[in-house]
Amino acid sequence: MTDYREQQRTRADVDALKLKTGSNVWLMRRGATLANDAAETAVFSKTLWGGVLSTGNLLMLEQHISYLNNSGVNRTFTFKFKYGSTTLFTDAAVYGTSANYRFFIYRIKLIASGATNSQLMTVERVVGTELFLTTTLFAGVATSAEDSTTDLAVSMTWQHSAAAATVTVEERLTLANFVGAVS
Repeated sequence: MTDYREQQRTRADVDALKLKTGSNVWLMRRGATLANDAAETAVFSKTLWGGVLSTGNLLMLEQHISYLNNSGVNRTFTFKFKYGSTTLFTDAAVYGTSANYRFFIYRIKLIASGATNSQLMTVERVVGTELFLTTTLFAGVATSAEDSTTDLAVSMTWQHSAAAATVTVEERLTLANFVGAVS
């Protein structure tokens, strides 16, 4: 159970960051881990209240992940981004075995584009190794027709192709930032 003083300190830290950035930072967190499991697992989920993602409003999410496949065989790691009942982005890639960590940064922007039932999502992925980030960038665009006047969840999920004690993915940092009335 989280200590009340820790909750207050965290709230104060977020409020201080709001003042510095001029934005509404919903969440800064780290710590989710998925190891020895092949089930799709939601590692980030936040319910957006009805009307929050109204026309012109923007939600920006960024997740930093470290991935280790030291199993001796190739494995597939799948990352998904969902809004409501729509899976807007799926990234499934095969990674060879390695004793070194790989790092991923996913940057997602979701905006209500012109109406409350029309969203546009863009995503950028940066992949690297322990020693350096490569310039492997992936850009994707998707649309959805969810009714943003109702409460809807945004979520990010991870999945391994097979359970193995030597295959691990760890959340290093997740940021969620809401910006109202973007034109």
